Amino acid sequence: WIEPAANDSDRWGPYAAGIPRRVRIFYSYRIVWGRRLRVKGIEPDVAYRACFINPSTGEEHDLGPVQAEADGTWLVPQQPELRDWVLVLLSVP
Repeated sequence: WIEPAANDSDRWGPYAAGIPRRVRIFYSYRIVWGRRLRVKGIEPDVAYRACFINPSTGEEHDLGPVQAEADGTWLVPQQPELRDWVLVLLSVP
């Protein structure tokens, strides 16, 4: 669900978890600054809202509605500050 993603040669890359059509959660220990992440496989009939969460404080930074491209991808905005963040996409009714 995320590109680039962690793999055997890059275990520090972003990881993804979630429940299809309900919630997606992304995390990377390594700070991804200046390198844009892309969420993949967004269902065309599901509306998501996104936010960054500071894992140290729980503070949320709302990103608003996710506007996926026709191919089901979404270019993640740059993080609000230089640190690790949790990215959450939550489906809305």
